[in-house]
Amino acid sequence: MSESRPLVPIAGAELDRLLDALMVEFVRLSECLVGEGYRLELGGVDAPGLHYNLSGTGRLVVANREPIPLRPHTLVVLPAKTLFRIELPSERDGRTTWKTVDGRSQLFAQGAVRRYVATDAEPVVVLICGYFHASYGVSTDLFGTLKGPIIEQFTEGDQVDETLKAALMELVAQAAEQLGSTTMTVDEIARQAGYASRSSFVRAFRTAYGCDPTSYRRSHGELTR
Repeated sequence: MSESRPLVPIAGAELDRLLDALMVEFVRLSECLVGEGYRLELGGVDAPGLHYNLSGTGRLVVANREPIPLRPHTLVVLPAKTLFRIELPSERDGRTTWKTVDGRSQLFAQGAVRRYVATDAEPVVVLICGYFHASYGVSTDLFGTLKGPIIEQFTEGDQVDETLKAALMELVAQAAEQLGSTTMTVDEIARQAGYASRSSFVRAFRTAYGCDPTSYRRSHGELTR
């Protein structure tokens, strides 16, 4: 297979089954907002990247490959350490000049939402980007040998948004089980669930269960470490 071409797209039902079966540990989650005439440069993270376009149309460009069109519900999985950019040509100006934002050099406070903004107006393209490690059975690094993009275009009826949210909530459910049945600290459980900080884990846990992890542990187990 040519290195300049994407891998064969996977079917929606297959992706659903894959997400259900995978043990997914998210290393980093972020939101990317891009406006007309802007280019947002990202990537280089030492983990495969899952990029899901929620709204708007634009393109995702990896090195010298053919640009990947982005439409609502486009899913792109990229190999670890891949440098890429998200572009949105201006409809009012046919020139190829870009306002470039270097997201790779941006720093965020611990626990802060990672939001990359490349626009001085309302964003047109909104993506959710997650860098992850995934395993299946005895395969401890399922996407470790990925050489090129995996691309899939879904429709609103496929409910991939809900599938991805469900996959993330499964991590919180596993954490809840550990709170009631192990002596691991909240910080240890948060790290194992793939959260970069205790505060972000607590927020996600409170959204799912209506209480913080410490309160949940008190009411669901005798372990109070």
